[in-house]
Amino acid sequence: MDIGRRELNYRPPMDSVRSAKAVFVSTERWKWLPHIAQVARLIFDSSEAPAPAAIRGSKVSDRQILQEAKPYLVDVRMECESARKWVHITGKVLDSEEPDKNVADVEAFLLKGEYLAAKTKANASGEFSLEFKDEGGLQLFVDIRGKQVIEIQSPTSPTNGHGRAAGAE
Repeated sequence: MDIGRRELNYRPPMDSVRSAKAVFVSTERWKWLPHIAQVARLIFDSSEAPAPAAIRGSKVSDRQILQEAKPYLVDVRMECESARKWVHITGKVLDSEEPDKNVADVEAFLLKGEYLAAKTKANASGEFSLEFKDEGGLQLFVDIRGKQVIEIQSPTSPTNGHGRAAGAE
């Protein structure tokens, strides 16, 4: 019984979790997803806003991006571990026509070329989280089941500067 109680408090090291997830990524081709997705329009990018005078010149590793694919808004925060080249994305999908209502049945997909790199299901509030090794050629998609697939334009390499992927406005 003591072992069972201790098991509830056990959390594996994040490196082990990342490695396990990377091993079990699907090899199925997803080249159809970009063809059905609506490209979101960039509304706000924190990397383009001027930094306050006290922190100018320091390298910011977090980035907030707000994009729109009517009637949905997708708010994405990217936190980067530059030394290890890992990126953690948290996002929330909002419906601009019904702002008090949660957007349900949302999945987020990260593709590298035509292959699935990571996938997650959002919670009941439309919030999702993905963690991945930063590498070029990654595309983020949000699927609102039965309604819309949205391509989120993101930096080509969040840990190596603030350039935008092709097609970003």
